[in-house]
Amino acid sequence: METNDNVRGEHQEREQDPDRRTNNNISDTVDSRFSSTTKDDLDISSGDDKKNDKNDDDENEDNPIYDEVYKPIKTEVDELRRENEALKKENLSLKGTIESYKKNYTYINNKVESQKRQYDDYIHGLNKKLNDSNNKVESQKRQYDNYIRELNKKLNDSKNELVSNKNRTETFKTEFIKIQEELDTKKMDVIELKKNNAALREEASKYQSALGVASNFRISDGKNHSVQLKKDILSLQDAIEAYVTNLKGNIEVNIENVEKLAQKYGCLTNIIIEKTKKQNKPFIKAILQRYVLEIIYENANKYFDSLGNNRCLLESEILMRTHDLCFILKEFSETRIGTDKIAPTSSIKIRQEAFAALSNRGFSEIIENNQNNQTNEHNFIYHVKHILNKSMAEIRIINDAEKKQSIENMATNIIREIIRLFWFRVNVQEPVITIAWYGPYTKIDRDTMTGRWEEGDDDIDNLVVDLCYFPIIGLNLDDPSKRKLYIRAKVFPRCQERNYAVSLFEKGYSVVKNVISIDKSESQQAGHNSNEAS
Repeated sequence: METNDNVRGEHQEREQDPDRRTNNNISDTVDSRFSSTTKDDLDISSGDDKKNDKNDDDENEDNPIYDEVYKPIKTEVDELRRENEALKKENLSLKGTIESYKKNYTYINNKVESQKRQYDDYIHGLNKKLNDSNNKVESQKRQYDNYIRELNKKLNDSKNELVSNKNRTETFKTEFIKIQEELDTKKMDVIELKKNNAALREEASKYQSALGVASNFRISDGKNHSVQLKKDILSLQDAIEAYVTNLKGNIEVNIENVEKLAQKYGCLTNIIIEKTKKQNKPFIKAILQRYVLEIIYENANKYFDSLGNNRCLLESEILMRTHDLCFILKEFSETRIGTDKIAPTSSIKIRQEAFAALSNRGFSEIIENNQNNQTNEHNFIYHVKHILNKSMAEIRIINDAEKKQSIENMATNIIREIIRLFWFRVNVQEPVITIAWYGPYTKIDRDTMTGRWEEGDDDIDNLVVDLCYFPIIGLNLDDPSKRKLYIRAKVFPRCQERNYAVSLFEKGYSVVKNVISIDKSESQQAGHNSNEAS
């Protein structure tokens, strides 16, 4: 029983400690417990275990010790064998798993190595590209550094040139102002010479009348008279421009009143230049020149519609009675039979003589007392001069009192010359000269108009009239083949698609130079005419 308990205890220890389940432990247990049993009897070989067990069973079947000692051990050994077989199977399974893992590991390792080589190649390529990029960047950096240095040098040169240009501009402005002042002085001198010339012509006319000579109206002198008429019209244009002034210096412009006039005339050109925010002086001067003519026209029409016994209305009566007499004489020559040449031309000669007289003395000073030659300014001239100066003072304000008085004194001669030219002298010509105004949107025509555009301007086909500020004067104006011009219309153009503008800075010097040369030639001509008249 004690032996069984020991065997049972040993069995329990083996169950608790599986590591002791080996063949050597079994042999040690058998040797220790059975000294009388040989080791060969209990030796378990891997090839003959079952055969020996069977023989032992047959031999010891009747042995009482077998039942008590060896049989439990054999049972345990069998169980251990089974466990050993199970462990072998498990070991084989684990070996298979390990082999599978090894294969997977080899595959994965090969794949990783392949990817590593790819990544190494890729990284090597990237490094090469990076180096190339760095080299390229360094090269570009050097180029940009050189370019920046060149730009800085050009910038410094430009700054120096700008300073030089500013100095030249200041010099130009100073010269321009000086030339403008000289120009204004010369214009005043020219106007004074023209006044003296007109006075001399009027005095010469008196002597011609006393001698019974009317040289201006002889048939052989018609061409020269036409040339003189054109010169006088040009002189009138200069006088109106001088009266309007250049709108510089101590002269202010009432923009609001100018815009009202522009709207009245249907103009679309801006009074204020959008880019520079400055006043469009050339356009404003054109509006004021038109305004001067308009004021005189309106008052002259009212005057010539008036009749009466007042000596101030003699010019109106002569004009109306001349028209009536010429109409009657023309009707008489056309309705009465005859072969003479006097009747058909009588209306023309009377018209020429009457209007020649009006052009020489019309609206001159009125003689109040023949004994002491006391004269007074013609009432119409006095009245219209007051209206004109007051109207202009509401638009261009002259802050210099002396200059204002000098400018306003020009109104007398301007009013008289406008009426003499547009109402009297055009009727002296045969046929009668036509005066016409161009309306807005009329296409620009170089042959009949003059204005602010380039001689070679290719865009002139896109220009239209925005304002006509001096009329066209001539014969057969509607027939280009027969047309004869005394003076072209002065117009201010605009582009059909955009406003037309010319830079004063670019053209200033040439314009001033041209004006000075024109004024010099006119001054010389005025002096020459004065000498001829005297």
